Formats: sequence, C-alpha cells, structure tokens
Amino acid sequence: MHEGLRRLGSEYYEAWLERSPTTALMLGDHRFDDQMEDLSRDREDQTIADLRGFASRATSIDPAELSLQDRLSREVLIFEAETGADMLETRQAEMDANPAMSIHVLLPTAAAQFPIMEPEHAEALVVKYGKLGTAVFQWAERLQQGVESGRTPPRLMAEKVIAQLDEYLASPLASDPLVAAVGAPSAFDHDATTRWRDHLATEVESSIRPGIAELRRVLAEEVLPVARGEDKVGIKWTPGGEAAYRAAIRNFTSVDLAADEIHQIGLETIAVLEDEYRQLGAEVFGTDDLAAIYSRMKDDPELRYGTAEEVVAASEAAFAKAKSAMADWFGRLPKADCLVSTVTQGPEAFYFPPAPDGSRPGIFFMNVADPSSWTKYEIEATVFHEGIPGHHLQLAIAQELEDIPEFRKHSVVTAYAEGWGLYTERLSDEMGMYGG
Repeated sequence: MHEGLRRLGSEYYEAWLERSPTTALMLGDHRFDDQMEDLSRDREDQTIADLRGFASRATSIDPAELSLQDRLSREVLIFEAETGADMLETRQAEMDANPAMSIHVLLPTAAAQFPIMEPEHAEALVVKYGKLGTAVFQWAERLQQGVESGRTPPRLMAEKVIAQLDEYLASPLASDPLVAAVGAPSAFDHDATTRWRDHLATEVESSIRPGIAELRRVLAEEVLPVARGEDKVGIKWTPGGEAAYRAAIRNFTSVDLAADEIHQIGLETIAVLEDEYRQLGAEVFGTDDLAAIYSRMKDDPELRYGTAEEVVAASEAAFAKAKSAMADWFGRLPKADCLVSTVTQGPEAFYFPPAPDGSRPGIFFMNVADPSSWTKYEIEATVFHEGIPGHHLQLAIAQELEDIPEFRKHSVVTAYAEGWGLYTERLSDEMGMYGG
C-alpha cells in the first residue's frame, strides 16, 4: 500500500471514530466509550473543514503511482469526504425531525447491541449517558437555529416526533431501553448489575429525559408553528434547498445528474416494471389490469399478516431458505451469522452489521408495531435485500477483507450498497428462493 495513502486513510478513519463514538462502540472499539456525538454547529463547522482537508490531501496523491486497490481507496476517500462535507453544509441538522431515523429512535435500538463486555465498559457508558443529555439539548438548539434560518421540517414529521417523545417521556424509567435493554458484563453479579442499572437510570432521569423534554418543547412551541405544510414538504422549499437537493443527489447516487433526469429514469423504470406486473397479474390474479392488480395487492386481507409472531416466523423462514442456498451460489460467505429481531419504532426494516471482533452477529430488524402493514409478498424480498444475500453478505464480508484501509471496510456508498440490495432481490428469484 502507498505509504502516504496508508497514513491518510488511517487519520481519516481515526477522525471518523473520534467524532462518532457510538459507532466506534458498536464496532467494538472502546477507546471512546465515555464520549457522545457533539451535535453543535461549531462541531459541524469543524467537521466540514476536516473533511475538506482530507479530500484535498487525497486529491494531491498522484493516482498514477497507485495500485488498483490504492486508486479505489483514494477515490472512495475523496468521494466520502467531499459528499460528507457537502451534505453537512446543507444544514440538515437544523430541520432534523425524523420519526424513523433520528437518534431518539436509533439509539434505543442500538443500546441493546452495545458490546458492554468489561466492567470498565459499563462504567464508561454511565458517563456517556450524561453526555447524551447534552447532545439532546444540542439537537434542540439546532432546531431553534433552523427556525431562525427558515429551515424547518415538514409539519407531519414534527408531529410524529412529538408523539414519539410524549410516549417515551410517559414510559416507566425501569423499562427504558437505555437502561433495561443494555447487556451487563459477565463479570457483574446480580448486585453489581442492579447498581449499574441504577446508575444508568439516574443519568436517564437527570440528564437524558430533561433533554428530551426540552426537545419536545422546542418542537411543539417553536418549530411546529412554522413547520412546512403538505404543499412544501420537499427541501427545495427551504433556504438553499436547490443546492441541498443537488448535494443529496450526488451523495446518494454518486453521479451529477439533475433531479428531472433522475425522475425520468424512474418513470422509464416503472414502465418496464408495469409490464412485468401485468404478466404476473394475469398469472396470479387472472387480470392484467394494473388498477385491479394494485387494488388486490393493497386491499386483500388474505395478503396481510395479523400478528407480530406471523411476521417474525415468515422472516425466519425466508432466512432459513436463503442460508441453505448460499453455498451453491457464493464462493465466499461471511463468518458472522445474521439473526432476526423486532422493533416497534423506526424504519419498516433495517440491518445492523456484525461487530468485527465476532462479539455480535448481524441483525435484521423488522418493525412489527403494525403487523397488518406487512404484506405476504413483501417479507421475502425484504429479507433477501436487508439480510441474506443482501446487506449482510455485502457488509459483513467487507469487514473481513484484508489489505485495504480500515475505513473502506466500513464504508457505505449508497449507490453501491442499495444497488447490491436491489440486485439480490432479482438474484434471489434466479436462485428459486421465492415461495410464490
């Protein structure tokens, strides 16, 4: 590996872990266990400057001097650093009210996966929770900055987050997932575990919940009155919105296409898919009329699940089918297993990669808050996309690769990641894994 690129990649990775201590914890790196993400505008400005610096330094390395893998590493670093800085400059944090992906949803889910293996990890988590309260207050402050700058979330999103925060604040402290869901070190006996959870609960009660209460107040009293209505849900209606949309396009697609070009690609793709729907509709429903096909798929109660247990059973059956087929189709499989778990908040389905040290498997999460929202024709495709052979094979194997920089083992370039997931939905059909 090119020595200058090796050093730069190492610095870039270390900077990422330092500003993302919860991610570091999830990866099993315990150097930052007592830290929490800094959500302030000052930290954001510093991160933008740091990322611009990394991109500039990588650009100055002559690609002609590099091997193929080193050229790839250089390009990935430049792309990640440039698009990361571009996205931060759009100040999305000033309108962060996301009922599926904001930290009030993701962190409690992640807490159950924290690798708290040693007593010192447990004690550091208590300190981290004290700083989590500060982070929530910073989140509220960023929303206030958004009100001042004219960047506000859609009203519907703000209302949903307020409802989630109300539910959280009304829940018993003893069942708070930040307390109850975190696994204790094996070295702790019952009394030590109880004392530790009491310390966590104290931080939740004295620091985190007051922060959540302030966040709720800011959303309800300051953000909601000026939130965007249903006629202005797109970010183009916010200051700098057109530039923000262009930055998002490059970040998520890796190409510099205009929004209308991407829209046209989407329309053309849908037209091709509709031809497939007509063919399948004739075979399955006895009609090739699209309106009738869509109505049947949406409204037929026989195509929906009734309980969370049914959703989980269908997911596990799809996983078992996929696992049994992998060896015949893939020459390399990840060492880590992938398991099914459930949530009642957040996206409908998502995936957490395994811990690189093998202490935690990959986890495929199914949202079962409303089991009837899941149709029987969605489960298998979702499992194959999010789990096996989709994101689990992709991300778990990436962690095991050798002779590439650490940052590339954990890079998620959306166009590739979701492109692979979409590809595996089709591949799974070739593999005969759909139940019909």
